[in-house]
Amino acid sequence: MVKILVVDDEIETTQIYCRVLRRIKNVESFGAVNAKEAFENLESQKPDLLLLDLNLNETLTGIDVLKKGRELNPAIQALIITGNGEETVHKECLALGARKIIEKPVDLQMLLETVKKVVNEIAASKGE
Repeated sequence: MVKILVVDDEIETTQIYCRVLRRIKNVESFGAVNAKEAFENLESQKPDLLLLDLNLNETLTGIDVLKKGRELNPAIQALIITGNGEETVHKECLALGARKIIEKPVDLQMLLETVKKVVNEIAASKGE
């Protein structure tokens, strides 16, 4: 089972992404609407993949969640969702190990295909 933590400050968006991701075989998805919840889930659920919005409308950002995730699990994978087109922010995310930057508005079919690819790689590395 591949665990995916979805982090977005908009609860409806988090719920939509989780619902879409549940279509993927052998995936468990759960959400967080702020960095505090994300940190708790990183420790308790030990996700394999992060789907992160960068702007969480608080002091902490998706980058902070990514850093904490990599600290707890250096093998954790991450996909970043953002409306922030700043090249420096994108480079920072990629330098921290993010697999891909997905620009808003998100095409749910493209998201599903991208996540499936990463999930298959994670499952293979876990011997599943």
